Amino acid sequence: YAFDRSVADTAVDFITHRENDRPYGLVVGFFMPHNPLICTKDDFDYYVAQIPPLEPESDEYLADLHPALRKWRERRGVDDLTPEQNRRGLAAYYGLVTELDRNIGRIIETINEAPGGDETVIIYTSDHGDMAHQHGMWWKSSFYEGSAGIPLIASWPGYFLQNETNTSNVSLIDVGPTLLDIAGGNPMPDVSGRSFAGFL
Repeated sequence: YAFDRSVADTAVDFITHRENDRPYGLVVGFFMPHNPLICTKDDFDYYVAQIPPLEPESDEYLADLHPALRKWRERRGVDDLTPEQNRRGLAAYYGLVTELDRNIGRIIETINEAPGGDETVIIYTSDHGDMAHQHGMWWKSSFYEGSAGIPLIASWPGYFLQNETNTSNVSLIDVGPTLLDIAGGNPMPDVSGRSFAGFL
């Protein structure tokens, strides 16, 4: 918590105390939600009360798994976790996501209150997903959507489409070229990524 709150504090301070109105680029990197799955007691208590009892994966499901995935589960010990341990882990994970939302919310509020806030592009994404008990699994390292699929949310009021979902495939290597394209800068040399501004 302390690290992510410090990151948010630093971002808020930068946005609030800029000495001029020149355009700026700011990358803010958070650690949460991440193992260890430990959140505040209030958040944990809230979510654990919302999550119904979980069922273990069926024997049929486990028998049909690819041998590599069966080996992964064995190495990681996920099948040794009880349904109650999984439920508690899920509650803590949700609590950590809520903490991330609070920190991002502080930054967005600061942007909106700052001069030029309505002209600020915000792109939210992540480096990987987390299974968060989908298929009875945790962490990354699989090709299931929960692990390999990541959020990418872009906002620029008055310019980007609003309340739209686009299912086109883009990659993190496309984010840099997209930001340069939006800013009117020269394309990055010798990169594989391409701008996806046209989707926005």
